Amino acid sequence: MWALRRVGYDPRGYGLQCLIAVCGVVAGRLLPRALNVNGAFADPILKKEWGGALAQVVVVAGALVLVVYPVTHLALSRLLPRAPRAAARS
Repeated sequence: MWALRRVGYDPRGYGLQCLIAVCGVVAGRLLPRALNVNGAFADPILKKEWGGALAQVVVVAGALVLVVYPVTHLALSRLLPRAPRAAARS
């Protein structure tokens, strides 16, 4: 939060973060089930499996992209100053 207050929040990162989250959950399926990285095998909050591999990835990634990240994005956009855009390259 200190760094975001200092440099500002750049809302362009929202879409990139959503892409990273989906890739992270999918990559978590490639690791052993015991690790459950990124909730790829069982929901990290409820400790519940939501069906097969595709259903689990869709539920966890969907919760991040459709609930967690939009709320965080809106809060940061309202509470923090906007980051200045980088100078145009010539």
